[in-house]
Amino acid sequence: YEQQQQLNNSTESGGTSNIGNIGVVQPDTYSYTTVIHAWSQSGVIGSAERCYKILKQMHKVSKSSDPSKRNSNAQPNTITYNAVMNAYARDPHTGSVTLTEGGEKGGKGEDTNNSDSSTATTKPSKKDSKQQSLTIIMPTGKAEKAYQLLCEMEYQKARGNANLSPTLVSYSTVLNACVQSHTSGRSRRKAAFEIAVKVFEKLEKFGEETYLSERGLNESSLDDSDKKEKTGGNHITYALFLKTCEKLLSHNSKERYEYSTTCFHNACENGMVDKAVLEAFERATTPNLWKTEVLRKRVQLKKIPGNVARE
Repeated sequence: YEQQQQLNNSTESGGTSNIGNIGVVQPDTYSYTTVIHAWSQSGVIGSAERCYKILKQMHKVSKSSDPSKRNSNAQPNTITYNAVMNAYARDPHTGSVTLTEGGEKGGKGEDTNNSDSSTATTKPSKKDSKQQSLTIIMPTGKAEKAYQLLCEMEYQKARGNANLSPTLVSYSTVLNACVQSHTSGRSRRKAAFEIAVKVFEKLEKFGEETYLSERGLNESSLDDSDKKEKTGGNHITYALFLKTCEKLLSHNSKERYEYSTTCFHNACENGMVDKAVLEAFERATTPNLWKTEVLRKRVQLKKIPGNVARE
């Protein structure tokens, strides 16, 4: 609360504040992001929505048409967006309201939004493209909200805004938001798992882009070799996806079996199996299937520490 009040005081008059003999002080990206992080860790009801409001405030002050109120040093970056997505993943109360640009609230409950809201992406509007990120109507569930922010980051990156390029942390945070949606109703859990699948598919493209960028290559240079180097995920993302299978899919369902085994096979092939992946796979499947699949993939598991391997 104290950090929020200091930030509010410094933005009431064109985003500036006079502090003793220091003179005029403007909050910057780091200042705003620090407050967002504080709210995300607070456990206060509605903290995630507060984080989102601060994000909108950053867009507003950094792109204000009034030079006296504009603060170009307050533009949100990848870390800012990751912090807001993490706030949604951590906030157990997310899912009760829908915020528009003006802070208007939508209805309560699981069915506030239509079935397309969870997969909406940021698209150009008739308004000034610079203000586009401020006109998003956020869906209700935490997975949907985190995914919407990820899509906005991808869109901004495509438009040349390198400061909002998603990182592996970005994709991992959305997957975690999906995992944390397990206490929601059935339709929310289904939507959260669909998002997890889309995020995992995006990781493949992310891996290819990273692979090419690091080597100064273009897409035409990409082939099927060195698959391990091109994978976008890591042991954390594989473990998180397996957790979505455990938390969001019906126990002993065919869908749960297929997704969990496919994920585990990919993790083995890409050399991304560690203790967390093994344990997540065990929880997502049956004991017999776990033993069968682990033994089948024993070649890839040779480098796993001895204390992880099971008898």
